[in-house]
Amino acid sequence: MHLGRYEEALACYDGGALSADPADRAALLGRSTALERLGRYEEALGSIDRLTQAGHGGDTGTILRKAWILEALGRYDAAVGCYEALLAADPKAGGYSAGLGFVLAMLGRYEEAAGRFKGVTLADPENFFAWFNRGPGAGEDGGSTRMQPSATRK
Repeated sequence: MHLGRYEEALACYDGGALSADPADRAALLGRSTALERLGRYEEALGSIDRLTQAGHGGDTGTILRKAWILEALGRYDAAVGCYEALLAADPKAGGYSAGLGFVLAMLGRYEEAAGRFKGVTLADPENFFAWFNRGPGAGEDGGSTRMQPSATRK
């Protein structure tokens, strides 16, 4: 799969590992990755659901992959729940907090998102993603002009 041959990888997962063990964690994760790279997000989400049904859905890698797929599908409200679960497992993980900030911004919840990005930049001043999304207008109050659509019109 590292060679970009996602269709071939998918065939190997479906015809090999998953035919032997339909609940194989590594194969289902690999399958979801291949499908995601092919832009087949609903099917990728189905592989994640199969992982959850098999009892493998609670680990951070699976939850994060599900959040990314939901983002790609524009289902930001569902992605919020994933990031909240990730933060419950590791409250100090800046990447999870920044991811939550991103989906909150996509839902128009700008103040909450700005608070997330501010928290990440305070804890990790080198986090480019959080600084970029926090925006050049982020002042002492932690607000962001980048996230708010009306800010570009001023």
